[in-house]
Amino acid sequence: ILDAFLKEVLRIYTPSLVLMPRIATCTHKLGDLTILKGTIVNVGLNSLSLNELYYDEPYKFKPERFLEESAERKNHPYSCLPFSAGPRNCIGKYLALIEAKTILLTFLKKYSFKFCNPNFELKFGHRLLNVLTDPLYL
Repeated sequence: ILDAFLKEVLRIYTPSLVLMPRIATCTHKLGDLTILKGTIVNVGLNSLSLNELYYDEPYKFKPERFLEESAERKNHPYSCLPFSAGPRNCIGKYLALIEAKTILLTFLKKYSFKFCNPNFELKFGHRLLNVLTDPLYL
């Protein structure tokens, strides 16, 4: 369940908003769009992980979508890329996930949490990394 929770957090609040840019090695045709050889291409990660083509109710926090028995597990393997994918994926992915689980479990074990303001909404600045624009009080 902890893995599903972290995957859903990373799906909705992807730490990095874009993958490292790539240069098209040949001309590609994608529908009406032509990408010429030599064009610098960026992939907006949120456009994948928050896309209704891949996730029902993409803005709703539903960790159960990452449980083994979930029907939504049939999603495309590259629909959520918080650490990139393939041979150039993040070298620190597994360490980051272990650290996140350790920190989360330590906090849950040591503290109890409640929202000071139940109407609080997370707001992020649009930079290279997702950064909260307003403080979060617990």
